[in-house]
This record gives sequence, structure tokens and C-alpha cells, in this order.
Amino acid sequence: MRDLTDLLLAQSIALKPASDATDVHVACPPSNDVYRKTRVAGICDRLAKLPSAYTPDHPNSCDWVYEACRLTATIYTTSIVRRLPFSVAAMSSRYPFCVQTGALNEPHGSQISLTTHICEELLQTLERTDLANVWNGMVGVLYWICTVGAAAARSPRLSGLSQRLPYSTTCKFRIRQCLTMFSVRAHIILIFNHPIPILLSQKKLLRVQELIGTYRQGRNTKQSPGTSLDSIGL
Repeated sequence: MRDLTDLLLAQSIALKPASDATDVHVACPPSNDVYRKTRVAGICDRLAKLPSAYTPDHPNSCDWVYEACRLTATIYTTSIVRRLPFSVAAMSSRYPFCVQTGALNEPHGSQISLTTHICEELLQTLERTDLANVWNGMVGVLYWICTVGAAAARSPRLSGLSQRLPYSTTCKFRIRQCLTMFSVRAHIILIFNHPIPILLSQKKLLRVQELIGTYRQGRNTKQSPGTSLDSIGL
């Protein structure tokens, strides 16, 4: 997901005038469009082939940290590949990469109905993990998962998109509340120990949301990142 983010930001920098290309700190891969598309396709293929933790008899069966990462990566990659806000990507399809990769796999049979919003599934998965200890050394990963998940649990303004979304179950407000609470808790731990990396990650995530269309045209998105929920898309 870090590589996918860097590819997106590098592409946006390549399209800017040279004088404007320094506002986002990112290690830029080669600015070759074929290279970028190949890397993105490879990431999508890899993610699409990852089995659910509900699937028996594979190394990550019943690994709920893995499953939370997989679900969030699904939302995040759908947003970037299809240029959709997290909230729309979470509703657009249970299988977002079938157009790009041809992969279409049932995640875990009938364990969770396809009418279940993916953020509700994410919360159910998180509740099976060690939230009491905030994932210990993986608190940064938990922060990313809950921040993206909370943003994805918002009620999007669909406008003309509603007719093109095969998966349109509305997420319950309680789901967003819980994911936001977990995100804020992880943020409080991280901001004292790693203030600069957290502020840079918020700035990067804000830029990603600008590029995928989270903010309507004309809204000021070049504010300094802070600890407010609006600044991280919650």
C-alpha cells in the first residue's frame, strides 16, 4: 500500500509544473507511465489473489490482523485504481479488481453476506484482534486501517454514481463511530512517540484523498495537517 501510494503521488507530481512538485514528500519511482501501470497491475493481482482469513487450510486462516489489513487494502486500492473516495469504493464492489485483473474469488463462502458493508466486516474482524493492547508494535498499521476504514464508513454523495454501483449497502453510523474511536486512540499513542512521521503521513493521506476525489472541486484542501478528524478524512 505504501508503494501504491507513492506511485499515485509520483504520478501527480509528474503532471505538475516543476515549481509545484515539492509540496508532497515521496520517494518517486521512474516517471514512466508503462512502469507505473505495470506496478499497479502487479499490486492489484497480488491483492486479488490473497485468500480471506475465513478460508480454511492456508497459512493465514483465522489470522484476523491479516484479514483487517486485506480488507482495508481492498478499499484503499479500489479508491486509487478507480479514483473513487474511500466511502464510494467501499460500496462499489466486493471484488474491485475483476476489471483490471480478471480475478473474482469468493472471500469466505457464506460467513458474511454480500449485503454486509465491507466496513462492518472490517469492524467485526478488528474486534477479534488484540485491540486492548492497540496491536502492540503494530499500532501504526492499526492507525492506518482504522483511519481508512472510518473514512470509508462515511455516507458518500453518490449523485450519478448510484446507478453504476452493484454493491450499495449503507454503512451503519455506529461502525464509523467505532472505527474513528480506534483511530483516535492509536493516533494519541503515535503522536507523542512519532510526531513528525504521523504529521507527514496525514499530509500524504490528505493528498491521496484530494487526488481520488474525496473533496469537491473548489474546497480548500491545502491546509496544514493536524489532529482534527477532518484533516485525516474522518
